[in-house]
Amino acid sequence: MNVVQASGDRVSAQQPGYALEQVGANLSFTPRTRELSSLVDAFASAVSPRDILAIDDLHLCDPLSLQVISAVRKRVGLRVIHTEVAGRSREIDFPPVWPEMLVAMPDLDLPTSAVLLQSVLGAPIDPRAHAQIYGKVGGIVGLTVALAQSAKFAGLLEFDGTLWRARGRRLWNSHLSALLDGLLAELAPDERDLVRWLAEDGPAPVARIVERFSEATLRRVFEQQFAAPLGEPSGLLIQAWPPLLSSRYQTSLTSAAADAGDGEPPMSFALLGSWPGNELAALAKTFAEHEDRAAREAFQAWATTPTIPNALSYLAVGLGLSTETERVRLVFNQTSASPRLGDSVDHIGFAVRRIQWLRFGEQDPDASSAFLSQLIALNPRLESALRGADAALQVLDGSGVSDAVLRDAEEPSNEFVLAGRLASSLAVGDLEAVRSGLDIAQGLSDSGFLVGYIEPARLMLAGQARESVRLALEYREKAHARYDRSEYCALSYVAAMGEQYLGDSVRMHQHLAEGTVVGEPSSALSSFYGAMFNLEAGAAHFNGQTQLRDSLRQEAATRLPPIGPFLGMGMEFLDSVIRFADHPVEFGRAVAEVVDRSLALRYVVGAIQTAVTGLTIQWNPALVAAFLRAYRTAPLPAYENAASAAALIAANDIDGVRAWGKTLSPTGEDMDLLARLVGSAFRSTRQAGEQDLAEALQDLLFGALAAAADAPDHQQGLAARLSAREREIGLLAGKLSNPEIAERLGISRRTVENHIANSLKKTKLTNRRDLSTLLTQP
Repeated sequence: MNVVQASGDRVSAQQPGYALEQVGANLSFTPRTRELSSLVDAFASAVSPRDILAIDDLHLCDPLSLQVISAVRKRVGLRVIHTEVAGRSREIDFPPVWPEMLVAMPDLDLPTSAVLLQSVLGAPIDPRAHAQIYGKVGGIVGLTVALAQSAKFAGLLEFDGTLWRARGRRLWNSHLSALLDGLLAELAPDERDLVRWLAEDGPAPVARIVERFSEATLRRVFEQQFAAPLGEPSGLLIQAWPPLLSSRYQTSLTSAAADAGDGEPPMSFALLGSWPGNELAALAKTFAEHEDRAAREAFQAWATTPTIPNALSYLAVGLGLSTETERVRLVFNQTSASPRLGDSVDHIGFAVRRIQWLRFGEQDPDASSAFLSQLIALNPRLESALRGADAALQVLDGSGVSDAVLRDAEEPSNEFVLAGRLASSLAVGDLEAVRSGLDIAQGLSDSGFLVGYIEPARLMLAGQARESVRLALEYREKAHARYDRSEYCALSYVAAMGEQYLGDSVRMHQHLAEGTVVGEPSSALSSFYGAMFNLEAGAAHFNGQTQLRDSLRQEAATRLPPIGPFLGMGMEFLDSVIRFADHPVEFGRAVAEVVDRSLALRYVVGAIQTAVTGLTIQWNPALVAAFLRAYRTAPLPAYENAASAAALIAANDIDGVRAWGKTLSPTGEDMDLLARLVGSAFRSTRQAGEQDLAEALQDLLFGALAAAADAPDHQQGLAARLSAREREIGLLAGKLSNPEIAERLGISRRTVENHIANSLKKTKLTNRRDLSTLLTQP
């Protein structure tokens, strides 16, 4: 069966046979005449009843092509489907009894809406502005276009040469009023009154709505999708849909709140978190609203009293926010800070922030190095602290790992020395040094982030990916409560890497999306942000989404070096995948070179992860050799089985492969990785005619590796990803109601509902009793 694609556009509608030429190109036949019967004969001879023709924008296809396709459909029995945007009926354009199926385009998800917005605006859109638009329109195609274009026309979106960014928190503009009023005008009076009431007053319980309106009216509004549920079924609220309707009727309230600079947002925004499909937009809004307020207040405090402590308080929020760039420069330039630092931790911290800003924010590594040298010359007692902090920055910006930091046998005495030691040790894969550093960090006052990020990363490399994900998400939950954007972003990256290792691509993409929509972290950690875009770009490439891939790569390129310390933190690997994925020899050579350059920079972990990932894509002897070189440099437990498999397969040791397969546990956390690795090797050996080895690998794939998904404790592995609070609530969920749990734990009912919903998603269960039963098992 073949699926052949064609599409119409405004140009093709004026060119007879245009759509048919697309079909011919896909089926390798060339129409040589415009005569109808000859075209039908040629087309009919190239297809069979098992083939499918998918046509996009049928109403824009040229008439000649439609006639030919319709005739062939009847003669051969060719199956034809037509994709169309939901809500835009084109039945009148179809020939009689054709096509037999209409495939509606669903509401957009976050990545797809980014592609649409890039097409509409002519350039990529800033993730925060993207989340603003997505949160207001709920992924509805037409409203996405309308809001973006009207905001651009009204000057609420501005282009900085690279991205379209929002000038403020509001995108509502009067140009949209006629559109929304026109949509509402199509409703009956009672339906229109209900929608307007919901939009003005915010979400309301079903019982209250039925008291004020009729149940029949509510049902009709639901059927026409002008209202949607909010929250869990146990406490159902109804809201106006799409969210843009609330902006239409609450514009004065929103403006007043924005002008006052304080107060809570309207209810429709405050409760956005549970809106179907809008969790990401809600997450972005909560961070943006908090940070806008926090940055404004912190800057005002500094402007009133421009001390170093006040400057640090502002920089903790302002660094990384594109809207705060000029204020950040002002704070650095006008805060009185002597280059003779003394013993004050605040003075040292402010100096380190300036080194960081020069290197990452101003993109001026020479100025950063010069400032560091000046500080060391004036403060020789602080050289280890300053070089330690700079070593951590070097790891993240692609400069490599400092041998001097790794050779230093003295125990770190402050968080700056420790930062350099931990970052360097993690990059080279020295897990024992990382563990020792984490023990030291427990006794230091300002090392929360170091522990929060590096501890889950160490666990993953030690082969405890499930515990790594669980701990990262637990720490991330605390970062969310503090609105710590930098820590939230870094922990999202760690959680995503753990999920990728475990083979859960859905949750990996979820963590990546969550990490990116909250906004860019402080400038030193921007590589985490870029790495998440890079990983998503790789996924888009393998899904054939080239426009999305290129948009994500462009976003990543502004933050990533060519080679980075961990997977996703460099551009060269993905570039090799895109350029050489269809050429095995060149691909292996190119990725092996990336691995060797990583090793030269002492990015051993990145080298191992790059090599393994490359081998799961395309098995190649040169890449196997590079992987084993990297692994021998730092034999990380997480990749021990992969290294054993690679060595045996490369040596064509069939007996060794079979014996190794018998040692595998179906509950091993690396089973998905091994399945992908062995599968890649199987495809390569079979194609090369190495039948005996291919048969051994095939037996392995259908044996121990296939049994992994059916292992008895697979569900327990999913449960291990729950946070401590989720486990606590889940245990109670089998015997107590949500209000009873909330009262016992001293938290809100909505918090209980959200935790139970998240736990069910993570464990892939459907009800709270099963969740409680799972968590009570030993």
